[in-house]
Amino acid sequence: MNFTATETQPAPVKSFIPSPFQQALLDWADEVGATYGTDRCPSSVIVEAVAGSGKSSSLEQMLRRLPARLKIIAVSFNKKIEVALRARMPSNVDCSTVNGMGHRALCRWLQGLGVRVGDLDANRYKERDILRAILTADEGKAIGAQVAKLVEMAKAHGLVPVTALSAKVSRYVVSTGCLTPDVIDAWEDLVNRYGIDVDNEQELARIIVTARQVLATSMEMSLSGRIYFDDQVFCTVAFGCSLPQYDVVAGDEVQDWNMTDRALVRGLMARNRDGSMRGRLIAVGDRMQSIYTFRGADAHSMDRIAEEFGCQALPLSITYRCPLSHVREAQKLVPAIQATPWAQEGVLGDLETFAAADFRPDDGVICRKTAPLVGLAYQLLAARVPCQVLGRKIGQGLITLIEKMRARTLEDLDEKLSAWEAREVGRLTRKGEDDKVQGVQDKVQTILIILGTMRPGSVVRDLIAEISGMFSSDDPRPRLLTLCTIHRAKGLEWDTVYILDRHEMPARWARTADAKQEELNCLYVAITRSKEAMFYIASGTMVERAQDGQTA
Repeated sequence: MNFTATETQPAPVKSFIPSPFQQALLDWADEVGATYGTDRCPSSVIVEAVAGSGKSSSLEQMLRRLPARLKIIAVSFNKKIEVALRARMPSNVDCSTVNGMGHRALCRWLQGLGVRVGDLDANRYKERDILRAILTADEGKAIGAQVAKLVEMAKAHGLVPVTALSAKVSRYVVSTGCLTPDVIDAWEDLVNRYGIDVDNEQELARIIVTARQVLATSMEMSLSGRIYFDDQVFCTVAFGCSLPQYDVVAGDEVQDWNMTDRALVRGLMARNRDGSMRGRLIAVGDRMQSIYTFRGADAHSMDRIAEEFGCQALPLSITYRCPLSHVREAQKLVPAIQATPWAQEGVLGDLETFAAADFRPDDGVICRKTAPLVGLAYQLLAARVPCQVLGRKIGQGLITLIEKMRARTLEDLDEKLSAWEAREVGRLTRKGEDDKVQGVQDKVQTILIILGTMRPGSVVRDLIAEISGMFSSDDPRPRLLTLCTIHRAKGLEWDTVYILDRHEMPARWARTADAKQEELNCLYVAITRSKEAMFYIASGTMVERAQDGQTA
C-alpha cells in the first residue's frame, strides 16, 4: 500500500482528519465493528508504525470507532504509557500494562487458593534473599549477578525449571505455561544470548544449577503470596491463571514483547466454543525500535505476533515529529518513513568541534555507549554546565562489576578490571560472540573514567558512591541538559539533539545479522529523537569555544 503524505496535521478528537494510512486503520475498525463474530470479520492487524507517527492518536481513533457492545482493552508496555492511554481512551476501553493484567490474574488465582498476596515492594529482594541462603558470601560476589540475570531471562522466555520444582509447585504448573523446555541447551542458550559473564565450564554449570534452584524456590514463594514485578507475567502463564476475555485487544510498543508477554496476551483473546480465537488484536509497533533484546525482548517479536495471531499488516508511515532533513537521514535506514507536507527543513549538522556553551538546558545528548557520555559529563561539569546522566540500571551494573572484582584499593581495582577485560574479550572472541565485546569494554572504560576523577585518598566505597550519585535517575528533569544512552532515549524527544560518536554505530563487533540490525535500530532511534535540530559530535573535540570549520 503506497500512500503519499497529503493529510492535514492531527487535531483534537472532534476535528480529527485522518491521513490515508490512518483511514485504512479506521476502515478496519469499522469492518470489525460491523462483522465481529462472523466469518466476514477481518483478521487481526499489526500496525507497522514509524517514530513519531502518532501511534496513540491513531489507536484512540480506532477504538472510538468500535461499537460499545464489544469488550475492549488497551494493553501497554509500561505504566507511563498506560497512564497516557487511560487519559485519552473512551470510557468503555479498559487500560492496563501487560504486567498489570498478569498481577490481577495471579492475585485472583492465589486468593482462590486461600493465599493472601503481599505488597510488591516488600518482595523486591526475594530472589536476592534466596541467593544469600544458597551461596556463601564469596560465591555470591563471584556468580550472584550472573544467576540473577539468568533467572530474569528464564522468566522472559517462560522457562519453568520443572526438574527442580517441589511437588507442591509441580501440581499447579500447566504444560502450556512451559514455553521453553527445561534442558541444559536452553539454559546455555540464554547464557550465550544475553552475554552472561562466565569464566569456565565449571562456573557455567554452577550458575545454571543455582538459577534452577533460585527460580524453583521463587515460584514456591509466589505460591505463598510473595510475588514481585517479573513474577506477574511469568507465574500467571506458568500456573495457567484465568484471564478476562476481550473481543478486541490493542497493544502498543509490541516490538518489545517477549515470549511470556505474547502468551499472556493470547490468554486475553476471546474464544469460540471450539477453542479457536474469536477476539481480534491490534498490535502497534515499530520493528526498527526493537533495541531491548538484552532485557529479554524478542528481536523478531512483530513477525512472531503476525504469525501467532494471524495478522494482516497496515503501515503508519508519516512522522509528525521530525523535520525534512532528519527524515531524509532516517530514510537511509527506513525508506518508508515520510514527513508531513508542512514539515520544516530543520537543522542537521556535523560539527568538527563543539563547546560547552553550545548546549542549552533543554537539549539532549545521546550515545550508543556509556563511557563517552560519562567523559563528556565530567567535561561539562568542569565547565560549570549542569547536566544529568540517565540510567539507574547502568549504575547498578557498574557497581556489581566493581564488587565482583573484590579489590582492596582503587589501584587494585584498576589492575583487576584490566585483567578481567582481557579475559572476557578473549573468551568472547574465541566463542565467536564478538557482538558482546563492546559491552564489556564500555563497562570497564566507564568505571575507569569515573575512577580517574576520584580525589587522592579515595577508596572503593567512594567510587561506588560516586557512581550511585551519577546514575541516580531514569527520568529527565526539566531545564537540565540530559545525557543518556540511545536505549534510555527511546520514547523521549527534544527540540535539539546531539548524537555523540555516530561512528560507533554499527559497532564493529556486531557480526551476526541480528546484532547488526539492532545496531542500525539504535541509529534510527537516535536520528528520530529531535524535533528541530540534530548535530553529530565526537568525543575529544570539545573546545573552550566553538571554532570555524563546522559543516552543516
